[in-house]
Amino acid sequence: EMSTKRDRKTYSSVTRMKVFDCIVHHVPTSDIPDLIQQFANRSGEILDYVPHRNTIELMACELGAIAELQTAEMLIANENVTLGFDATTQEGTHVNSIHFTTRDECLSGAVDELPGGTAKDYANHITQTVDNLAETMPIFINWTRKDVSRQERV
Repeated sequence: EMSTKRDRKTYSSVTRMKVFDCIVHHVPTSDIPDLIQQFANRSGEILDYVPHRNTIELMACELGAIAELQTAEMLIANENVTLGFDATTQEGTHVNSIHFTTRDECLSGAVDELPGGTAKDYANHITQTVDNLAETMPIFINWTRKDVSRQERV
């Protein structure tokens, strides 16, 4: 029997990476538990636990939180950052990406569906993204939002 959890509570990094691989390849979260079980069966493994769909969806949210933290850290660590955005409409859905670029890297701040493609829609999306990143940093490093705002002015 192969253990998929550490301390009987937390899924192992191997199990989490299998989930993340499925998410990155657009596997519906409802199908991931069955796929993990099928892959184990095909390789002769017996799993003690397979994550349920709601656990998998929480893992997907973790990826977003990690990406937000990385972007917020990059913004605070660099004096010169360029904000850019790019939008497209696919199958009637308008999607906008906000990204931040330094001399050495480019990180995404958000990729969201917008109601339309007006200047107001883009301005609101940019503002919401920056506000969200300003709220993300304090959670991880014990700052208040006031501390983050002060950093932005320095």
